[in-house]
Amino acid sequence: MNTGRAGNRLRPSITCNAALARRYSSKPQHRDIASILAQPTWSVRSLLPKQAEKQSTATVTPQKLRHLLRLSALPQPSSHAEEQSMLQTLESQIHFVQEMQRVDTTGVEPLRSIRDESPAAVKESTLGLDQLRDAFAQEQKGPYFVVETKGSQSS
Repeated sequence: MNTGRAGNRLRPSITCNAALARRYSSKPQHRDIASILAQPTWSVRSLLPKQAEKQSTATVTPQKLRHLLRLSALPQPSSHAEEQSMLQTLESQIHFVQEMQRVDTTGVEPLRSIRDESPAAVKESTLGLDQLRDAFAQEQKGPYFVVETKGSQSS
């Protein structure tokens, strides 16, 4: 049996099968990455509350904070200063989430997964005949798995 020809016959049938075809969440675009990364377009600081907003819009009371900590089985603050620090952190996090929710995502397809979609990654994750042969070569005999190598044969 010529494994080279069989491998060539199998690959087109796998890649042509619509059920096994890869679907990407974004279209490949060719841009100069260095020029894109050279100048930042925004900062995380722009999503955090300004100093004036921190003092004027307190949405979490110390009682709510203590209640949330109890629900989360987290330790209560040991001092007034620690409680104020927790309140400020929580307020900043709430403000950050609200800013993210304001982003207009009209026409943006949802991200299905985060993965490397480069040609090298696709090639690495594609199953070939050798990988399939190795997987099918594992045969269970009793409570053991027997894997035949090229030089050995089982009886």
